[in-house]
Amino acid sequence: MNSQRSIIIFNHAISSEATKKCYLNEVKRFKVFYNVKDFDSLISIEPKRLQVMIEDYIMQRKGKVERSSLSHSLSALDLFFSMNDVILNFKKSKKLIPKQETKQSGMRAYTVDEVSELIQSCKTFVHKVIINVMASSGVRAGFVEDLKIKHLKDMPMGCKAITVYADTVYEYTTFMTPEASAKLEQYFTWRKKKGEVLTPESFVFITEKRKCFTPLGLSTLLNRLVKNTTIVRTKTHKNRYDIMSAHGLRKFFDTTLKLNQNLNPHVVERLLSHKSKAIRLDSSYFRPRESDLFEVYQKAIPSLTIDKSSRLEFELKENKERLAKLENSKDRRILELESDMRIIKEFAKSIRKESS
Repeated sequence: MNSQRSIIIFNHAISSEATKKCYLNEVKRFKVFYNVKDFDSLISIEPKRLQVMIEDYIMQRKGKVERSSLSHSLSALDLFFSMNDVILNFKKSKKLIPKQETKQSGMRAYTVDEVSELIQSCKTFVHKVIINVMASSGVRAGFVEDLKIKHLKDMPMGCKAITVYADTVYEYTTFMTPEASAKLEQYFTWRKKKGEVLTPESFVFITEKRKCFTPLGLSTLLNRLVKNTTIVRTKTHKNRYDIMSAHGLRKFFDTTLKLNQNLNPHVVERLLSHKSKAIRLDSSYFRPRESDLFEVYQKAIPSLTIDKSSRLEFELKENKERLAKLENSKDRRILELESDMRIIKEFAKSIRKESS
């Protein structure tokens, strides 16, 4: 069926495999709804009749599915028919989608205690590490696909840099805390003990079958894990909750950094791979170096550290370093004052000699 020209040209218009799969399912659903034989038969239907079919299809599904699902269906159908030179009035069809009146789902972030509980509920070590990395770096679930060891880089303070979506137009850099970095190293050591030879080309995270995790698989996993915790999630609509199982970790990162008044918000947006809507051309002209990004990130490390004992240990270490700097500063100031005193004494001595 996928050998039909209508589907071949449709597939060629979509670069993402995940989007391709979702869009194809939406077109299939429309085809099945009207009991049409195949995809090529869809584009042979007279445009005026097709327009009515699409409008009726949307009106029939209103109230039964999410507003976002209707919008998704229309986007898929719009692309399918436009790629096959069938001109329809989708601007009109989109007017049939109801306005957002119910409370939006996924608006709340996990708290640090909830992230900790989610980690503790995991029975598999790799799952604990993934959650730790996601919470400390703010990555989307899609980061896990094709992420290799060569995309990691050791940074000061025991942190690691991650190149997300490497070698694509969406590539960006973020970081993980010393806590998450240490857990990741433990995971690598465990894999080596199991007889795996790790190289720069090895995937960072692998399933039990030694395959790379997929974004959908990871999202499904996190959804299952959060259901096994006591984390209270409020149902906003049908199967939607106020905390998204996977994206709630990204929101935790975003919220944590933005609550810190000492952090440059534009750098925070860059760490999230967001394009600034407030400043035009910001994504084109604002080009901070990796060291600039890390300078901002490191200020948030204590707040992004999940384990309480690790957080206290890090804060204690920071305080000791701060005290050491103050001691050095005090000693330096004493030496400066002693030097000033010597100069003053020498100056006074020379004046007395001149006056005598």
